[in-house]
Amino acid sequence: MRRTLTTIDQELKLQLVAVEAHWSQVMAEVAADFALTLVEGEGGRIRICDNSDCRWMFYDDTRSRTQKYCDDKMCGNLMKVRRFRAKRKSQN
Repeated sequence: MRRTLTTIDQELKLQLVAVEAHWSQVMAEVAADFALTLVEGEGGRIRICDNSDCRWMFYDDTRSRTQKYCDDKMCGNLMKVRRFRAKRKSQN
């Protein structure tokens, strides 16, 4: 990484610029952003998806902090179908 001083919208900004673009650099940046969120942000909003087959981590940006799934349309819908089928099976 290299720091560069640039002008954006007539303001000076200090930016980190990758010297080389490698997959390991991308993973390092993701890990650094995650650590920064834990330390300086709201680490309590980081959740693990309730879908036992998924277990992805996500940032809960809901006002009530009750988000359970990384994606409501994928994991949320899948879990809803599983609950429905289990309930229906137990009734028979």
